[in-house]
Amino acid sequence: MAKNGGEAVVVCSDKSMGVGITIWGIDTGDRLLHIPTCASAPHGLVYLRNRFLVASQIHKHGSVGGGAISMWPLNKPQQPIRSYPLEAIGPLSCTRDGVYLAGGALSGNVYLWEVANGKLLKTWRGHHKSLNCMLFSDDGSLLVSASDDGMICVWSMVGLLDMEDSESFPSLLHYSMEHKSSITGLLTTSGSSNIVLISSSLDGSCKVWDLVLGKLMQTQVYPLAISAVVLHPTEQLFFSGSIDGRIFVNKLEIGLVENSLVAAEDQKAVIKGHKGAVTALTFSQAGLVSASEDCTICIWDITNWAIIRRFDHKKGAVTNLAVIPQSSMLSVSNHRRVSNAFGVSSLDKHPQPPNSSKEKIPLLSSCHFLKGNHNTHSGQQICDTEEEFSPAAMQMKLETSLEHRMWATRMAKHVMEMNTHLQTRLLDLMQGGLLRSTSTEIDSPPTKKRETPTATMAQLKSISAFSSSNLAFHGPKRESFPYHGKVCCPGKLSSFQELGARKSELQGNAFAVSSGNGSVTRAHDKQVIRAVLPSNSETEVSGSTKERGLRGKLNKVVLAYSGGLDTSVIVPWLRENYGCDVVCFTADVGQGLKELEGLEKKAKASGASQLVVKDLKEEFVKDYIFPCLRAGAIYERKYLLGTSMARPVIAKAMVDVAKEVGADAVAHGCTGKGNDQVRFELTFFALNPKLNVVAPWREWDITGREDAIEYAKKHNVPVPVTKKSIYSRDGNLWHLSHEGDILEDPENEPKKDMFMLTVDPEDAPNEPEYVEIGIISGIPVSVNGENLSPASLLDHLNQIGGRHGIGRVDMVENRLVGMKSRGVYETPGGTILFAAARELESLTLDRETMQVKDSLALKYAELVYAGRWFDPLRESMDSFMEEISKPTTGSVTLKLYKGSITVTSRKSPFSLYRQDISSFESGDVYDQADAAGFIRLYGLPIRVRAMLDS
Repeated sequence: MAKNGGEAVVVCSDKSMGVGITIWGIDTGDRLLHIPTCASAPHGLVYLRNRFLVASQIHKHGSVGGGAISMWPLNKPQQPIRSYPLEAIGPLSCTRDGVYLAGGALSGNVYLWEVANGKLLKTWRGHHKSLNCMLFSDDGSLLVSASDDGMICVWSMVGLLDMEDSESFPSLLHYSMEHKSSITGLLTTSGSSNIVLISSSLDGSCKVWDLVLGKLMQTQVYPLAISAVVLHPTEQLFFSGSIDGRIFVNKLEIGLVENSLVAAEDQKAVIKGHKGAVTALTFSQAGLVSASEDCTICIWDITNWAIIRRFDHKKGAVTNLAVIPQSSMLSVSNHRRVSNAFGVSSLDKHPQPPNSSKEKIPLLSSCHFLKGNHNTHSGQQICDTEEEFSPAAMQMKLETSLEHRMWATRMAKHVMEMNTHLQTRLLDLMQGGLLRSTSTEIDSPPTKKRETPTATMAQLKSISAFSSSNLAFHGPKRESFPYHGKVCCPGKLSSFQELGARKSELQGNAFAVSSGNGSVTRAHDKQVIRAVLPSNSETEVSGSTKERGLRGKLNKVVLAYSGGLDTSVIVPWLRENYGCDVVCFTADVGQGLKELEGLEKKAKASGASQLVVKDLKEEFVKDYIFPCLRAGAIYERKYLLGTSMARPVIAKAMVDVAKEVGADAVAHGCTGKGNDQVRFELTFFALNPKLNVVAPWREWDITGREDAIEYAKKHNVPVPVTKKSIYSRDGNLWHLSHEGDILEDPENEPKKDMFMLTVDPEDAPNEPEYVEIGIISGIPVSVNGENLSPASLLDHLNQIGGRHGIGRVDMVENRLVGMKSRGVYETPGGTILFAAARELESLTLDRETMQVKDSLALKYAELVYAGRWFDPLRESMDSFMEEISKPTTGSVTLKLYKGSITVTSRKSPFSLYRQDISSFESGDVYDQADAAGFIRLYGLPIRVRAMLDS
């Protein structure tokens, strides 16, 4: 039985540990309670109204959707209330008054419940990746969600509670992708007139935001990944737990006048007490409470940085901490009974139909809110309903705190109304044009294929499918924004055309209102987003020259379009032979803006109805290149898989575009002899097996590049090559490949002027250049001490390596289809990163681990080369590589000189190298006399065989 006074610490492990929740008294160290059936993932434990423990459980046995949410009453000896949502829920958060509960799913969906009746108020797709953290602001007016890809979103509770449709997309106030890795913690505090959000990440940084304005106020960078954060409740001390067990302490000052939050330049202190990563931090009256993967919980006196008490969890690493008053664990018979007691209900799995009266959801009374008061003789205080917790007062408080944000919701509704009006006007105009065209030509036989009203309507939907999206946190610097629907628009847009173009920048869509010349072009942070709409002229559609396959059976095809020779002639060929609408798609994977210039003009001249360009650079590097780098994947000893990695990300985007524009087929310009045809089509099969695939090089009469040039000239399609000099090049942010022409003879040396990314090593500078690469868990994060986004980091290294002639490879490789081919590759930045990763692994991986990793790296490279990126085998191997690379953290310094790379320095906090052991001097750890016995045992099989032979 719990005592009346004092505090207790609640310690929770995840389900894999199987040890449940343990509650210890902080003052006495006694174990007060153990709940073996309770477990939760990180940030999945909530202490609700001083009465209940709420825990999300993933993969609970017997659950329908892979998880459950359980509520344990601490002061009643009864079974928990268990709810089984549609899918597994990870992080949880509740409002301070205990009225609302929010949960984040592994799929990226967000759920919002009303606790008293269990009603599921709203569910929506909030993130692309799994959610890691959820947090309500102190006043309950904002909900903050954060995901595994470093994205943070801020949602308005007024918008969430005021929407009639429980499945419609809610109002998004801000979003940010400043963090480069998974979010590990969120917390809020208040300045004089603002709400401050503090976020931590595995990228080794903590960021401070003005939550109302969405403004980044401060970034604190640490030497290691940060796994937990907490702020002192009274003093402005900021504690950040790292993956090596250290806790960094910073002094923070919340500006009372300028509303700024400034950190000291250096850490005030670094405290050490754990041997594993810090997994959770919180505060009690006794001091700081920390938990670690080493299964210990420490109570710290922050005045002298000493450990007051240490608890041993023994069986499992701690995922969650909470500090509660011991009074909340008293039996219900010890509590004074009052009316209108607060209760909880089982949480709904499905949203209920909207209320026809469209009333606002009232805020519940907070009576019976137990507050621990340790200054009283009993250590217990039971509060009746207070004025400040009445429904009217709480509603007024919420509306007052949100008054300056309400204009955002009204603006979004206004924009949606204007959008609807625009669609109606465009529909009337286009239908009127079709009727006039039909009446004037009804007596003349048609000589050209005309678009049907259905096709026109589809184009109209694509043209006008935009909404407000000028968001306040930051623009999408790493990947396209995932949301489609109503979002807030603080800025005033000059025209609907600009509105559509801004949505293109954020969503990656290329749909906007056409200008007078038939195209809209807009660039944003080096993202190139263009839309080309049908011109007045139409290309004649001739009969099929060959009746085979799907010819004549397709309506709309999305073509992987580069503007090069092959794809340029495919556009008119598809229109001639399939009679279909062609939507050209171009992926910006770092081939350079020069490669994207003039594409809209060329696509229009070829007869394409639309051009979609998406910026995929950050996604390409983060989700495709870096996993291969971490795995050490190199094909046939030399090839760093530049083209192999790019094809899946392009094909995946094509599938998405096909869904957006309503296409029933996709097409590519890969030859029937190459590997790329396999890579594209395996991705299509994996992501949408219902899509038809057209591969013109396997069907048409064009037998070579010379025939293609003649076909292009015949159809007035501009191409960038001539018969005299033909190189087949494929470039992206990782590499540039060269094939064809004189390279088809392996005896020929490549010409000096063929190379475009790297200088000839003979012409490189005569002075070496040193570059330091920072790596966390096998993933590069910094260059020369500067943290950079994945794409920016690689681009920077390409420039450094290129001027020193780094990364040239000339090889004859075995293609997947069975033949050999010769290719010359330039991979300056990638070569530097592979060298750095290998050198760091020499410190952090033992012999057996390195051998297994190297053997699997060969298979990993084969799978990527063969286009099996979305194969379960590669995904499983990637999980192994991610786990085994966790200690690969540190930095490597390399010397670049005339095409060569030499390592000059390696360091890691997880280094297995011990100078005291490896030194030739005698030491206590290693006794050289032990080597004699080892050699005799190790050589025993050799001696036995020798004795047998003699």
